[in-house]
Amino acid sequence: MVSSPVGAPHPACNPAHTMGIGTDNPPAVCANSADSLAIDAPFHAAWAQYLTAREAIRAQPDLGDNVAQTALEAPFWAICDQAEADIKAAQAKTPAGVAIKIKAALAHLLTDREHDDALRRGDLDALDRMGVDWAEQFLVSALRSLNAMEGMSYGNATAT
Repeated sequence: MVSSPVGAPHPACNPAHTMGIGTDNPPAVCANSADSLAIDAPFHAAWAQYLTAREAIRAQPDLGDNVAQTALEAPFWAICDQAEADIKAAQAKTPAGVAIKIKAALAHLLTDREHDDALRRGDLDALDRMGVDWAEQFLVSALRSLNAMEGMSYGNATAT
């Protein structure tokens, strides 16, 4: 398998490469899933940090006091905030990176705990079964399209 440096497009991802034409805008879609994961590694790392912090928040005991609860969860929310800022600021180069941006947006739109759990598990079928609003349905559909582009699952931090 031909490998590319992180941040560089895989030669197979850029049709202009095979024609000897230089370009500053290589196509975003890469047929090589392993290279896609490496190219957008910062997205995957930030999403993994986000998911870990969200799990930590869920694991905290209910203190029955909003002020104390906020203080207890604050370090984990800070991790989530930084991960989201990193995801928002970075330019996605692959469908995998775009998928993570969409999941980050969905995390803000899905306020129901069961929906949030399904998103964090990457269970798009569960989101369909539970029913989500029209805007969220479009975003879930976009995730399915991105899955089809690379034959990957973007439910978790890495491809399955």
